[in-house]
Amino acid sequence: MSRFAFALLAAAAIAGPAVAQEAKNFNGPFIGGQIGWQQDRQSLDLSAVPPSTVRAKGDGFAYGGQLGYDLNLGGGVIGVETSRTGHTGTNRFPTFDLESGRTISVTARAGWLVTPEGLLYARGGYSNARFSITNPAGGAENRDGYTVGAG
Repeated sequence: MSRFAFALLAAAAIAGPAVAQEAKNFNGPFIGGQIGWQQDRQSLDLSAVPPSTVRAKGDGFAYGGQLGYDLNLGGGVIGVETSRTGHTGTNRFPTFDLESGRTISVTARAGWLVTPEGLLYARGGYSNARFSITNPAGGAENRDGYTVGAG
């Protein structure tokens, strides 16, 4: 979740001035990019006797991009967006390393124009994240899920 929040803030910081100038009516195609630094913190509860928790951090460079299309319906807007993000950090636990790879998502959104340059919206859709685990068993894993948000 912290990775998503950081990526969203990075995208807003980079795209903010462009959105204010070019997307006045939220109509048509758009493209965006994001770069930044991600502080990734993980914890793992072990079911040993006694129970314990191990923690790891994997700070690194975060990057990504999105493209989509908005349709202005007068007082409302509907749209679709696809995005791909990534991260270069690795979380190092005592017995394995966890590396978060790319995340892809496809979302739809619906919103209301509160001003000609302001949109209040909700979004939701599909997301897939890839993780690599380095230990004696090794391997990469994909996780499917959903993403929701508002802005």
